Amino acid sequence: MKTKNALRTLIALVVVFWFGTPSYAATLHDESADGDLSNSFSSPTSKGALPLGTSSLSGSLPGSLNGDNDWLTFDISPGTQLASIVLTTWVDSGPFGNVPLAVNFPTTTNATFVTASNIGLDLLPSLTGGPVGAGTYLFGVRTGQETISSYQFNFTVDSISVVPLPAALPLFGTGVALIGLIGWRRSRAAFA
Repeated sequence: MKTKNALRTLIALVVVFWFGTPSYAATLHDESADGDLSNSFSSPTSKGALPLGTSSLSGSLPGSLNGDNDWLTFDISPGTQLASIVLTTWVDSGPFGNVPLAVNFPTTTNATFVTASNIGLDLLPSLTGGPVGAGTYLFGVRTGQETISSYQFNFTVDSISVVPLPAALPLFGTGVALIGLIGWRRSRAAFA
């Protein structure tokens, strides 16, 4: 009996280590459950540090005469990087159809415009050129009078791996040192 339990535990551990632990999605902010995000970039909603893995931001922009905005800040912890921002949902229910949504990141001056054709695409390369490291960042979603009944972005945070020293580098260094030593001994023997 004990052998069977030990064998089951061993198999479970092998499966977990072999296939890894599953990555669960966290909710960064859901306006339907957490309330409306700040409408002002000068006083955005603060969300703290993003966890490793994928976190979703979902909301809506009902539109208004002066436009509608959702602004938030979040932190990327040391040793991690924001690897992607992917638009996963976009529903434009306004009368004009497929009006671009302005996405600002990491400041109010960096912006890209997205529509339903951007669903599934990583927006981070067009906003910053690629992954961003530790720091506090501003993210904004803006529209004019158009109504965006729902949007969702997935933010993926990865750990930054340290580049390992190649195994052959110490061997190469030892070889260069030996060649230098041999050359030095030969030149010393030639003068003696």
